[in-house]
Amino acid sequence: RYFPLFNKGPLIWEEKGIFFSTAKEGSIRNLRLNFTKDDIPQPWQNRSVFLHVYLCRKKSKPFYNYGSLDVAHSVIDLVTYMKRPKAKLVKNLISGDFSESDKEILAANAELNLTSDQEDEYVALWKPELTIDLVEEDSVFPPQGIPLPILEYMKFNDKGDKYWPITYMNEFWLTRSKMIPVNDTITELPLDITFRVEGKFKW
Repeated sequence: RYFPLFNKGPLIWEEKGIFFSTAKEGSIRNLRLNFTKDDIPQPWQNRSVFLHVYLCRKKSKPFYNYGSLDVAHSVIDLVTYMKRPKAKLVKNLISGDFSESDKEILAANAELNLTSDQEDEYVALWKPELTIDLVEEDSVFPPQGIPLPILEYMKFNDKGDKYWPITYMNEFWLTRSKMIPVNDTITELPLDITFRVEGKFKW
């Protein structure tokens, strides 16, 4: 399914009956996906893949009501770029072997037939997990009275007198060790998405 107005990619997940409250049942939803090169070839081409999240009030549509206060929108890139892990090539004085991490890096480089010059290249890393936090914050703030830690994540209408619900793309637990280097040896890219309504103090 595609959004007619944007025509940028498929609608991969739709949930209904979400309440702006941590007290309601169903405030946590989960989805697990696997993408192949046929689904999204961009990561294998060193290109970005943007995940768009639309939170819509009942009876509103992202492609009809986009820009109104009925639709909150957030976006995140599921691909990041970092230098390849580099083996330290330090041997154990007793066994004479490289460390396990060095062995894994050297084996991966050998499988890709990398030269020493290519070891310093930046590579595409896939983010296999994402938590989407809808923050339960609906306070009425006085002018110039919004706490700075919250203000950073708020989006306002043109008049600046109303704000959309805070949608925080939470990558706090996503470490580099969990990210997947994208190359021709990878046939599938997993994606675990968790959506939750989070209390503002816990958030």
